[in-house]
Amino acid sequence: MELLVPEFGLVIFQTIAFLLLMFVLGKFAWKPVLAAIKEREQSID
Repeated sequence: MELLVPEFGLVIFQTIAFLLLMFVLGKFAWKPVLAAIKEREQSID
């Protein structure tokens, strides 16, 4: 059963890494993705 329960430090590290990834993607990738989607919608119409 111990193999199925992650250590507390690992959970904290993964949470920080996930939040950092979301911040970086939100800062740099979200606007270009939305612009590409909007451009595609306009080309379809």
